[in-house]
Amino acid sequence: MKSTSIFVAVGLAFCQLAAAAPKASSANSIDIQWWTQTNFTGSTDSGDAMPGKCYSLRNPFRDTVQSLQVDSESTCLFFILDACVGQSLFLNGSMEVLPSPFPNNTLSYMCADDTSD
Repeated sequence: MKSTSIFVAVGLAFCQLAAAAPKASSANSIDIQWWTQTNFTGSTDSGDAMPGKCYSLRNPFRDTVQSLQVDSESTCLFFILDACVGQSLFLNGSMEVLPSPFPNNTLSYMCADDTSD
């Protein structure tokens, strides 16, 4: 019985370490999720954004986004034109109904990490 107990304890310790380890590929990335309908419904997709880099929404989500969610410790600007130019919407957290003209007009986004080291 002792060997079984030791094996279980070592296994649990390993699982705790693995769960606490940061994601290597996206350690500094910001999680974003978008939906094609209001109130976080419809088709959905998500992306990881590196702070300061401009991203274009991929088809079929270009010009179809109606609700958004961003990491709580980050802010993003969503643009109605490609290349992160034109009219923008500032978002920190979530927005279940986008204000005009952003529903079905959002093409690109850029984010910033609001945490201070």
